[in-house]
Amino acid sequence: MVIFKLNKLLEKHNIGQRELSRETGIRQATISDYVNNKAKHISVENLDILCEFFKCKTEDIIEYIEK
Repeated sequence: MVIFKLNKLLEKHNIGQRELSRETGIRQATISDYVNNKAKHISVENLDILCEFFKCKTEDIIEYIEK
């Protein structure tokens, strides 16, 4: 199972979902889905945008966990 770890990055950088949406151009509803692990997928484009914004690696945003 793949999980999103975006909530940890938001806390670490002291930024809210709305501000992240404004800064990145990613829809707030999409960010909310990532934060709440409701998203079924993440586009490579959004993953790239988030990695650039947070200056992090993909594994800081998503993680694979065995069931």
